[in-house]
Amino acid sequence: MEKIQFSSLGKIVKTFGYKGELIATIEERFCKQLNKTEFVFVEIQHERVPFFVVSVENQYNNIFSLMLEDIDSIEKARELLGSALFIAETGKPKKISREFNLKDIIGFEVTDEKFGIVGKIHQILELPQQHIMQLFNNKKEILIPFNEDFVLSIDAQHKTIKIKAPEGLIDFYME
Repeated sequence: MEKIQFSSLGKIVKTFGYKGELIATIEERFCKQLNKTEFVFVEIQHERVPFFVVSVENQYNNIFSLMLEDIDSIEKARELLGSALFIAETGKPKKISREFNLKDIIGFEVTDEKFGIVGKIHQILELPQQHIMQLFNNKKEILIPFNEDFVLSIDAQHKTIKIKAPEGLIDFYME
């Protein structure tokens, strides 16, 4: 199975304010690139979970404040303290706009390497462990985790997402 390659971006070191802002130390080689990054991966329970970047501000040197989509309270921010941050090596996307977030991929067409066109994203289910893409194919619901193990690329311009679903997952839903 082809996996996305990651680079260590840094680490979340503390919270800031009460709206979920995070303070992170960032590897020096990524400091300039961070402002153009659309999403980062946060390691949560040994999985790298993608979060869309709402805002980035350089505090000083390699210390940045970050606002991540869906992290909107100090309680949620505290859960991420000490977590490692990663950036995808392939297809490091450019920031489309400050308002681009996980909800913006609703309606994107999902294509699996093996199965072909799976369907369009109806909604994103936000579970504590991860986000799940809910798709429909001929009125059959298909649920696919939205994480680096399965999502190969996101093309915001063409509103498409390419995935490599686990063996048998899509077939299970199509039976």
